[in-house]
Amino acid sequence: MRGEYEYSADTGTGAGTFLLGMACGAAVGAAVALLMAPKSGAELRSDLAQQADSWKRTASDTYDQAAGQVNRVVERGRRAARDIADSARKSGEDMADSAASTTGYNS
Repeated sequence: MRGEYEYSADTGTGAGTFLLGMACGAAVGAAVALLMAPKSGAELRSDLAQQADSWKRTASDTYDQAAGQVNRVVERGRRAARDIADSARKSGEDMADSAASTTGYNS
């Protein structure tokens, strides 16, 4: 039972890290492409605004994934704490019952 709730920092395959790296690389590449392309000021501003919106969506998606993972770890911790408390309560009750039956004292 003890090993069932052991925490490991490696909770996945690294997909989140890969996606974050891929998003950062795409953002840098897009920024360089926008700045190097011959465009008017209005076109460049429009492209930058669109790219900023895309980055915002990517950041939001990454945050949602991280929040979901944190919530899963927290829930696993809550279950473990609840199981440990239940086990301790049962052990205490068993010890009290054993002591009562040994001494002949019943509450």
